[in-house]
Amino acid sequence: MRILSQDKLTELPVLRIKDSLMGDRVIGSNVHDIYILGKDGGLHYLNTQGMIGTGYGELEFEVEEYECYKVFESWNFIELMDHDAKRLGISESEDYKKTKEKIKDIFTKAFNEKEERKNKKLMEVLQKDFIEG
Repeated sequence: MRILSQDKLTELPVLRIKDSLMGDRVIGSNVHDIYILGKDGGLHYLNTQGMIGTGYGELEFEVEEYECYKVFESWNFIELMDHDAKRLGISESEDYKKTKEKIKDIFTKAFNEKEERKNKKLMEVLQKDFIEG
């Protein structure tokens, strides 16, 4: 199995809510989940069905805490696909597995080609400097 390097795919924050009533969950897959910019300038979550969220302390984001800051977990789009595949019950589907591998192959090829272009350009610059120097 080939795994793509995490530093090559764009990662986005995964926002999870700590909720003792409905259970901890990743937000964003429910029609009632919205993100809002609070009066404090910070990102907040609001469940429009119950009108509760992080703005007034009813709910909290799940974060990793360090000495000076708090960090959201992050996923790339392949990890996001895996999350939805599990949520929809298709993660073990052969169609899903094959499609996921094809997508990984496309990006692996693209990353390799980008690296080759970068190396080619670097060699051109070095050769030019060597000839002129």
